[in-house]
Amino acid sequence: MRRARVNIRRPFKRNLVDQNLILIVCEGEKTEPYYFRSLVKHWRIRPATVRIIGEECGSSPINVVDFAVEQKNGNLKKVKKGESAKFDEIWCVFDHEGVYKHQSFDQALDKAQSNDLKVAFSVPCFEFWYMLHYKYSTSKFECADSMISAFKKEAGLKKYSKSGVPFDALIDKLPFAFNNATQLRQDYENRSEGIKTRWPYTEVDLLVKVLKAYDK
Repeated sequence: MRRARVNIRRPFKRNLVDQNLILIVCEGEKTEPYYFRSLVKHWRIRPATVRIIGEECGSSPINVVDFAVEQKNGNLKKVKKGESAKFDEIWCVFDHEGVYKHQSFDQALDKAQSNDLKVAFSVPCFEFWYMLHYKYSTSKFECADSMISAFKKEAGLKKYSKSGVPFDALIDKLPFAFNNATQLRQDYENRSEGIKTRWPYTEVDLLVKVLKAYDK
């Protein structure tokens, strides 16, 4: 008697090696995650390509870097087991608002460098990146609140919500912001000012350009 053929289907396994993964660990719980998720959506980047964390890592530069290192080590363990692709880039996003002039800020930069993590910090706050969409500025704002007030004035905003940034207006001005951020860095380099003494300052544009490369 002829046996019936049994069709045994092997479980499908994704090709994890060919995937490109970016991890973005943010100090802020609302502003930064909202902005980067808006970019991912606008440029139609596969959500699985970019992982954005903003609620689990604490509220100081060193907390952000420590958390990113933990994520990196955990990812490497999964890679060895074939459960995940390796993070191609890990970015730490945090601010340098005066209070972080102490060891936490310096320690965060040093630890990020020693662990091959990339940093996109802003002085005095992330909103300075927004400001550069409207004007070039070297004003040394006293604190984050004064920076946000200046941004609201330039953008013509009566109200400002950290989870409701006028993204459509910002994306249209992105080339202008890129030019301003690049010019700002060049001006500091011409004055031979060290990375830890630049005020105001931002490197958020460097991370945005990485994401823009995935624009479909």
